[in-house]
Amino acid sequence: MPYVQEELNHLSTPRTRFKNHFEAPLMEAFTSSYSYHREVGMATVPRQKLTREHGEVISTAVRLLNDEIHDTAPLVSSRDLVDGFSLYNRTRGTLYELYFRSPSVNTFRHLRVFRPFAPVRVVGKRTGVERSDVWVNVIVTLQGRLDRFKAFVKMYVDVCVKQDKRVFLTVVYFGTDGREQAEKILKKMASDNSYEHYKFLTSDLKFSRGRGLQHGAEDLKQGNVLMFFCDVDMVFDAEFLDRCRMHASPGRKIYYPIVFSLYNPDIVYAGKSRPSFRDQLVIGHETGTWRKYGYGMACLYRDDLFSVGGFDLSIEGWGGEDNDLLKKFKCSSLEIFRAVDRGLFHLYHEKLCDPELSDGQYDDCTRNRAIYEASHRQLGLRVLNLNVS
Repeated sequence: MPYVQEELNHLSTPRTRFKNHFEAPLMEAFTSSYSYHREVGMATVPRQKLTREHGEVISTAVRLLNDEIHDTAPLVSSRDLVDGFSLYNRTRGTLYELYFRSPSVNTFRHLRVFRPFAPVRVVGKRTGVERSDVWVNVIVTLQGRLDRFKAFVKMYVDVCVKQDKRVFLTVVYFGTDGREQAEKILKKMASDNSYEHYKFLTSDLKFSRGRGLQHGAEDLKQGNVLMFFCDVDMVFDAEFLDRCRMHASPGRKIYYPIVFSLYNPDIVYAGKSRPSFRDQLVIGHETGTWRKYGYGMACLYRDDLFSVGGFDLSIEGWGGEDNDLLKKFKCSSLEIFRAVDRGLFHLYHEKLCDPELSDGQYDDCTRNRAIYEASHRQLGLRVLNLNVS
């Protein structure tokens, strides 16, 4: 136990030297039913139901306290928990302080529980990841939005055609309005860059992102190829393509990158000189936020998509198809690899929520409009009619 005691001493010893008051350790609180979080905002919940880890800690504390109680004394239960506090340290572990109600008036039973991290150890064999010959098949669905598509194609040329050179692009276009112009944009890109690794597919059905992505996947005839489900609002770099290759594994793993969503530039740079497009791709608290609940972007192999039945083709319009597919993967033997990706940005665009969407889709759409418009601070200042600086 010396290691555990050493870690506990480091975690619980008061720190007297802080660069500023923000470094002082802050505990989060919980009861027998809920935990309360200090990190709040438009995309987070200040009160949540207890996690399994909280339940394990409370059960352990109850068992330890009851082991010390004499036969005639009443036993402690989780309902007697008055207050719980946790202090998390990313290198040491988590310290818990628990206070239970005692039969005696104004008396509480106090217990400290420590869940340490083990020392760093290498697990498994050291392996190499060889993906140099793997092509990424980017699939994009589209209806209208030709200006945005032009910008996407320009980014695609810079990253995929000129840098990576191992990417195939499939565009699935819905409807006839703007179809001819979109195809001309692709053909001009191919002609200007002597590029032939692309395909333009069409559909006269009502727009459905899931249906379009599935159509694009079905059209890939080269076998079990690597696919990247993408949107025209995305900007990515060559390093992201390598992570797509590394983190997706056929028959084993799906890569769901967490995208950094940029806020409305009219709000972010209000009263300021707006920087160049590339200089706006900055990960910061006031420039955007991680789309931690978005599962629309994915790197996966073709056979893995169809092994779970593919997309639900009955879902139309905005949203829902990605979560449905994720549930199928979670019910399979495939591993979900989920992490923030510093090379993947979602560009801001005005979102209009169609009243004809289902209730769930419409609620999700309006919620996303609010979350990804601006930071909590920026929106608050606008509501109060104050300058954002």
